[in-house]
Amino acid sequence: MRFSPAKRLDYLDCKTAATNEQFFARVSEEVPTAERRCGLLLLGGSDFRSLAVRRAQSGLRFDQRVSYWSHAALMLEWPDDAAKARGLEVSYRPESGSEQVPERNGVTWFTLSKYLDTVEWPNVAFVSLGQARKGKGRAVSKLRDAIEARAIEPNLDRQRYSFLDWLGVWARYATSAERVPNPLFEGVPEPSAAFCEYAFEGAGLDLTPGATGPNGCPELLWSTSLYWYERVSELGPVHVFAAIRDESGRPAGPALSSRLR
Repeated sequence: MRFSPAKRLDYLDCKTAATNEQFFARVSEEVPTAERRCGLLLLGGSDFRSLAVRRAQSGLRFDQRVSYWSHAALMLEWPDDAAKARGLEVSYRPESGSEQVPERNGVTWFTLSKYLDTVEWPNVAFVSLGQARKGKGRAVSKLRDAIEARAIEPNLDRQRYSFLDWLGVWARYATSAERVPNPLFEGVPEPSAAFCEYAFEGAGLDLTPGATGPNGCPELLWSTSLYWYERVSELGPVHVFAAIRDESGRPAGPALSSRLR
């Protein structure tokens, strides 16, 4: 847990984006191509596993409310055609299950099209870290190179970052939340957010400054983006885009009406 300062960064509220596709198009318009690289993608799901992860983070919030976010990922390629954008993540539902293997520590590639379903992913945010300051373009590029190089090699510090093992712990919690202790209070970081921390650590940047324990999670990345952004501003000013459509963690989809026969 950590205390966040009172001063908050004003993020661009993209309420006018009725769909995630429109949201990603808005980001493409606002953020230059080079500055989308190594940006953070935050997502809040509506399925029961995602909702369990969102509720698990409530203890880290000052208001104790359910988190908006259940997943974090690192964007590495985002051309003007968002359909071709892709990045790396640690996911309970990888885009290609055959690629989630121990030798990759559970890290897999994904395409942005995976997250177009607005009902399944009602909350979406993108954190651009950041727009290059005048005269620092080369230095910023090197930082991004370091983040990307670290992300592509997910086994460089496996003793500290055991993503695949953590994925197993969280998958069990997400399906049996009433019977399994909250991993965040057992010293087990949420693996998707921990992977982003790992990648930025390669450039000497701390995505969870002020955290008092090994409880990295999407909620802390969101908090960093809004309150601790000056700690990661070596890449330039931080810009946050968000479309938050579900604040309370309501289950999505129609109620089941069929009976077992």
